[in-house]
Amino acid sequence: MKIQLFLFVLFIKTLNLLGQKIDFSKDWLNQLEHPKYDIYVLKPDNYIDKYKTYNFSNLIIPKTLFIGYIGDNYQQIKIHFNYVIKDSIHNSYTIEGCR
Repeated sequence: MKIQLFLFVLFIKTLNLLGQKIDFSKDWLNQLEHPKYDIYVLKPDNYIDKYKTYNFSNLIIPKTLFIGYIGDNYQQIKIHFNYVIKDSIHNSYTIEGCR
């Protein structure tokens, strides 16, 4: 009897684990459209114009050697930035480097 009860509980737990939600995109969109608190309400303000005159080139270039890892096998990536230049007409940055 104990074994049957154990198997039944194990079966119910397995169904519970298999039935868990994987896609949370609808919940995320619902939370954006109907936030619980006022602090999470999206604002129509655009702050880009406020920062267009600044040049963030020095912030983009790392001061030390940048080493990254990517993929399931954690392959190493070494990135070297040659230069970063701000294009003030298009408000974008041109970045050149090598790996």
